[in-house]
Amino acid sequence: MEIKGYFTHRGYYTKDQSIPENSLSAFQNSIEHGFGIELDLQLSKDGVVYVFHDDNLKRMTGNEHQFIELNSDEIDALRIYGEAIPRFEQVLNLVKGQVPLIVELKSLGSHNESLCKKSWELLQNYTGDYCVESFDPRIVKWFKKNHPEIIRGQLFLSYKEYKSLPLKIFMPTMLTNLGTSPHFCALSKHMGITKFGTWYYKTFSKKLVGWTIHEGEERTFYDAQIFEFFNPDKKES
Repeated sequence: MEIKGYFTHRGYYTKDQSIPENSLSAFQNSIEHGFGIELDLQLSKDGVVYVFHDDNLKRMTGNEHQFIELNSDEIDALRIYGEAIPRFEQVLNLVKGQVPLIVELKSLGSHNESLCKKSWELLQNYTGDYCVESFDPRIVKWFKKNHPEIIRGQLFLSYKEYKSLPLKIFMPTMLTNLGTSPHFCALSKHMGITKFGTWYYKTFSKKLVGWTIHEGEERTFYDAQIFEFFNPDKKES
């Protein structure tokens, strides 16, 4: 997969959630507009991979539990603005290679390896273009060790967005890349990027991805951009 172009953030959803984020309708909307898709993976208590962003279910469903605390039958019964939470397998069957995917694996601590393995089991027979990424270097390293052929990326926040001192030191400086060798770095748009910064970041990875881009925030030094709430194609026409 080549890292380039525009990817919808959690699918091509709407700000009012009339098309919910990380939903089958959001992914279908992205396909119809010809944009790549960025999506998030979580794991149920009984080991089923779902597409959902938050660790906690409350914001999108009203349920107070952590995602990992519920079994798949309980998750299947929940609704996000009228739609079911999609299983990753359903999303792959919907997309079928029509547009490229950026697959973000959420950091689940002791469940990281299980999420990696379960995700790989679904991806290994998928014939469309995809890559994986994570904020957690341990997940990126898992793919380097076990499936180095898969394009992998490391997500980064800006210095101010990290809460602990160790993360402030090791993450924005990209020192973890020495052990994970990501093919691309996905940078928060809040990271101030100068000419030196662009050079520095590209010494640690071949490609740069910007997120989450809103209208007017597009930048030419990104190889790919993850965006929401506007149509880059209309702006260019």
